[in-house]
Amino acid sequence: MGIQPITLQPSFTARFPPLARATAQSPFRIQLIHGDAVVPTPEAEAAAGQTGVSLPAPWSSIGSSAQCAIQGLYHLGRVLTYQGHFEFDTFVNGELAQEFGRRAGWSGAVMAEYLEQIYRSRVPGLKDDDDAQAAAEAVLMFFAGEDVDLMCYGGSGILTPPLD
Repeated sequence: MGIQPITLQPSFTARFPPLARATAQSPFRIQLIHGDAVVPTPEAEAAAGQTGVSLPAPWSSIGSSAQCAIQGLYHLGRVLTYQGHFEFDTFVNGELAQEFGRRAGWSGAVMAEYLEQIYRSRVPGLKDDDDAQAAAEAVLMFFAGEDVDLMCYGGSGILTPPLD
């Protein structure tokens, strides 16, 4: 819930320059919120925080956090997902959390803790202090096909959408 530090995989950030500034010392930060309750398995808890999660090729994890070993998935030129919500600012996330809390019957203490985690990136009168813009830029690059190295396709074939 709220802003959580995410360590991005260098192989992922190499394809998306706006994300390259995120490092282990300065992790990627976007809003996280989920209206469901996730009960991790012992295997998932053991894997949380690991950066070397193994997935079948050509899939890769975009990064990890202390809570979740896979913070998104990437398949070159095909799929890009984030666990977090770069499209939500602190206002939207705060409103969602309050609605989730109302529906789930969260205590005042739980709600206060979640709102603190959400609002920690708020800067009154300015943009939130997070990496939402860099995440959005990476999505635009992905949709534009800028993550695809044409040489990996041998320079022939049809790319969708066509590149000018």
